[in-house]
Amino acid sequence: MKIPGVGSDVDLASDTNEVLFEPSPETVLSYLLGHYLNIFMYRVLLEAKASEQSARMVSMKNATDSASGLIEDLTLEYNKLRQGNITKELLEIAGGQLGND
Repeated sequence: MKIPGVGSDVDLASDTNEVLFEPSPETVLSYLLGHYLNIFMYRVLLEAKASEQSARMVSMKNATDSASGLIEDLTLEYNKLRQGNITKELLEIAGGQLGND
């Protein structure tokens, strides 16, 4: 089967013309390698920054959770002391009334 506009296999195999690349493969490779290294380093820096931010977020979450727990403990301790003082005052008042009878 012959495709219009395409040479036969024999014609293509017998074509010995040299192909000239401009710029040279070395120039293209050095250009691409430079860009690849720049992009690779940029990616490494972005990942390092993201990792740092993630570590900061985890640290702040732990600090917030710790502070919340401390607030709960201190609130409970404050309420116990307050209730103890109220009970003490009530006993003093009740004791004073019993003594007046």
